Parts: sequence; structure tokens; C-alpha cells
Amino acid sequence: MSAGPPIRLQYLVGSAIGSLSRLRLGVVQRRRSAVEDLAAADCTPVKALGSSEPDLLAAAHLCTELGRVDETREAAPLLQEAARILDAVGLIVWVWHPQATELRPALAHGYSDKVLAQLPRVGRDTDNATAAAFRSAQTCVVSGSDRASGALVVPLMTPVGCVGVLAIELQHGSEQWESVRALVTIFAAQLARLVGAARPVEAADRRVA
Repeated sequence: MSAGPPIRLQYLVGSAIGSLSRLRLGVVQRRRSAVEDLAAADCTPVKALGSSEPDLLAAAHLCTELGRVDETREAAPLLQEAARILDAVGLIVWVWHPQATELRPALAHGYSDKVLAQLPRVGRDTDNATAAAFRSAQTCVVSGSDRASGALVVPLMTPVGCVGVLAIELQHGSEQWESVRALVTIFAAQLARLVGAARPVEAADRRVA
């Protein structure tokens, strides 16, 4: 018996993890076709407003705490609070590794070690929302439905370019809320500072002017 909508990581990191919903929820769901997934992903700005606003005071406190962190691994305990504020199923910080030419999960919350161990590596040209957000240095939206949760994938931008992405799985259509997108972007900016300071990485093709 599931407590929420099926996990929506399949389009985020590829069909190799289409079985993750069965691992986490113990249910079997129909695998979405490539056409459905391509139609669900959108890298254009979000315009809709949410019916209930996130706790901005809690978000401000979290940003203060993130500003006090010196190393990426020290941010791991704060991801739980970020997920609570956003009412997120889970989140993953993907970091670009130039030697391996791929994105790898560096931090995560909401997913078991078993699930994380099965995540495939994501190349720059991989056909999914995680790679698309990294390549374009723009937020990608994966729209949810009554059967699947949605997601936001936000690039981690530094002075040298995009160093990774923050992918957040969301429920109740909140990936369409401007307030949620704004907070995810703010959290991504804080995490980008940590990732960028932790190690020099090759930037994405595009930089922010």
C-alpha cells in the first residue's frame, strides 16, 4: 500500500530506474513511454501560483544555516528541512565530474541507500530532465499527474558556469507554483556556493551573463 503518488525519478535520470517506484512503494506501475515523458518535461518558466504558500521564515532560517556551512557534506542534515519546507518527496544534488564526464549524486534526502545505489550516472547529452537542466543552465519542470509526482530540476550556477543540478520530487502539483520554484532556486544558489567551493569543476557549455 502506498502513502503517496509513485516516484517520478524515471524521467529525471532515465529508464534504467523505472523500477524505483516498486523498490520504494512496493507497487507496480505502467512504464511511461518516451513520448509521454518528453511531453511532461518543460524547461520554460513556471507561471502558475500555488494555493498555499511555503513557510518563508523557515526558508530564511535554512538559508542562514546553509550560509554557515563550509563543506558540501555538512549540508546533508539540512536537506531534510528543505524537503519539509517544500513538502517534497525527496531531493538529490547532482554534481558534474569532468574527468568522468558525467553527473553523479553527491547529496540526497528521501531515498534509501538501495534506491540511490541503482541510480545511473548521467552524461551531458543524456535524454532526461537532469541532463537538460545542466546543459541549458535553465530550470526544467516535470509535470505531475494523479498517478505520478512532479519535479523541478534547477541548475547550480557559479562564476565559472553550471556545476550540477538540484532535482526535487514534488507532490500535489506544487512544481507549478511560483513560490516553490523561487525557493528551490534560492536553495540551489546556496548549494552551488558549496559545490563550487568544494572542488573546481568543468562548467557547462553556457554561462550566465
